[in-house]
Amino acid sequence: MPVRYEWDIETVAADEHEDILDHDHRTRLSEFGMEELIHAINQDREPGNEFTRLVLVRDRYDEGGVICRSWAYLTDDKKMPEQFLDANQRPVAKIPKRFVEEFNL
Repeated sequence: MPVRYEWDIETVAADEHEDILDHDHRTRLSEFGMEELIHAINQDREPGNEFTRLVLVRDRYDEGGVICRSWAYLTDDKKMPEQFLDANQRPVAKIPKRFVEEFNL
């Protein structure tokens, strides 16, 4: 089954629910602006009680569309985790080395 990966900078409400308000998907980290990327990695608070955060999204497809979506959010010490997690926080797949290397550049 095909798998697709995308970097995403989420705009998130800075409250107890942390609802996701917007997404900005890119194929490569270099497609984001440097300042935008730094704010998302640091999860800096934005005007309007929002913040942004970086996540790597993994979608697995079959002929009917996406059958499994999982996420790799940065750890508390701003590093890539080892695995993608599903919506129930269960490990789904290991993060390919190329994305860890891209992030560490």
